[in-house]
Parts: sequence; C-alpha cells; structure tokens
Amino acid sequence: MTTTSCGFRSLLAALLIAPCLAHAALGGAPATSPSAQKALKATSKVAASNGAADITTSTATSWTVNTLQTAGGTDIREYVTSTGVVFAVAWAGPQLPDLRALLGTYFPEFVDSNKTPHAGHTPNLVNNPDLVVQSGGKPRAYTGRAWVPSLLPADASIDQIH
Repeated sequence: MTTTSCGFRSLLAALLIAPCLAHAALGGAPATSPSAQKALKATSKVAASNGAADITTSTATSWTVNTLQTAGGTDIREYVTSTGVVFAVAWAGPQLPDLRALLGTYFPEFVDSNKTPHAGHTPNLVNNPDLVVQSGGKPRAYTGRAWVPSLLPADASIDQIH
C-alpha cells in the first residue's frame, strides 16, 4: 500500500467520524454551534423580552443551563460545567427529542439498560453508576432527564435537573 492511499484512507476515516463528534451531547460540548443545534434539530430558545438566548446561570457559578427548543416545541435544557462539558440534559414537550443525538456516546448504554418493556405510561428508567435516565409521559406531554453522576459538579444537585 502506498503512502498516498494510506493518507487518503486516513482522511476518509476522519471525515466519516467528524460528524459524530461535531454535535453536542451528554458528556460533550454544549449545543452552541449551528451544527450542534442541527444535530439536535433545535435552536437556542430566545427570550421574548430582549431577544437574547435564554442562558441562565445557577445560584452556584460553576455551571450554567442552556435552553434550546426543537421545531416540534420540545424544550431541551443542557446543564454545562464551567469547563464546557454537558453533565446533564432534560426535556419537556409534545415530542420526544432525538435521544440518540442528546445522549451521544451514552445512547448504547441507554438502549442496553432499557430492554425491559414498560406498560402504559410507566417512565423509562436507567440507573447505572455512569448513566441515569428518567423518561416518561404520554403523547404530547413527554418529560425526561439524564445525567452522568461522575460529571455532576459538587455544587449541583439532581433536584436541580428538570
């Protein structure tokens, strides 16, 4: 194999992997870029009063909450550490968000851990040492939250993730 073909294959592999790394997800960077928001099919939620993006800071200053809204009207909240890592996400609205995009590299663990069928409106629950997901609701009224316990800042409580 020539160095040119090796270089081409490396470039091709990088291009195929790059879209997977470019969007925001649990354990990754927040959805502040247009490509990240496109992956989540959401945009920054704009406050009606001043037109600024709805980004609030917790009472402790080591983390922030970014609010996005999908085209279907579902609000997504990203809980972001001061180092720029999404440690938790929450959603509420008429449609489930794209959980594959929202959970990112944690999605396979969610699928593997959530193989027990749930009847009626019983919430889906994954409670592993490195991933917790709570999701439930009924048509047009879905809610949920997910977090990585090891990424939770010392001054954040799971009660603040909603």
